[in-house]
Amino acid sequence: MNDTTKPLPTRTTRRRTEVVRAWQASGVVLALLAIGWTTFSAFGLVAYDRFAAHHEYLEAITIVDVDSTSGSTTIVGDGGDRVRVSSIGTRGITAPTDDQQVEGTALHLRSRCNGITSWCSLRYTVHVPAGVAITVRTSGGATIAGVRAAVAVDAHDGHVRVQDVTGPVSVKTRNGGVQASTIHGDLSVGTTNGGITAQAVDGEHVALRTINGGVRAELTSPPRSVAASTSNGSIIVQVPRGPEAYAVRASTANGSEQTEVRTDSTSDRTIVATTRNGSITTRYAG
Repeated sequence: MNDTTKPLPTRTTRRRTEVVRAWQASGVVLALLAIGWTTFSAFGLVAYDRFAAHHEYLEAITIVDVDSTSGSTTIVGDGGDRVRVSSIGTRGITAPTDDQQVEGTALHLRSRCNGITSWCSLRYTVHVPAGVAITVRTSGGATIAGVRAAVAVDAHDGHVRVQDVTGPVSVKTRNGGVQASTIHGDLSVGTTNGGITAQAVDGEHVALRTINGGVRAELTSPPRSVAASTSNGSIIVQVPRGPEAYAVRASTANGSEQTEVRTDSTSDRTIVATTRNGSITTRYAG
């Protein structure tokens, strides 16, 4: 007579069985997530749409204030006589808000993508007359050109470009480089991850600060103060040739220092450049 009694599973066999079941359960969960994401993306594609809106303001606007987490912002000074706003966006399951309100002489533009942001974006392009001050807070990049008033930009992520501005300029960003050119006024730039290039700057006070990236400042008139700092990158400060002398303080831990401008430690014109890893050059244009 044959003994058909099945042997009891060993501890090792039970452990392997538990591992296999755990992997199977994980596979089921991942499959369900993949199916859910595919379904969600399909609905997003079905609902996907592009749109545009244009507004022209007859009011006497002196300030344009943009606060957007939905996309980039472009401001153009075009020499016209009124403010014009173009909103270009995309929408899927959710759509970006576009709130435009005039309060006194200030135009406020607000845009958000709430909830699930797949296919949700909105890009502002604003044309302004001379004398309209600009304030931009954005999670994307920003481009400012031709403005004849003060400019302030605070960008979380994205490249910032400012050019041909008459008035003081202030730029803050966290992840992205900054380019400023043809600035007639004081300039202040601060970023965390990105290089800074400032060209054709005609201002008395220039401050450029980053942590990871090089710094380059080219001035067209003798400044009262230049402060340039970074942790990882080289610094170049260039001033116009002339009789002015500068109190220069340059400091680097790993790199060379080269000062080619006229120096005077008692001068009220100062150039301060600091880096940890990189060279520092202070020179005349040309």
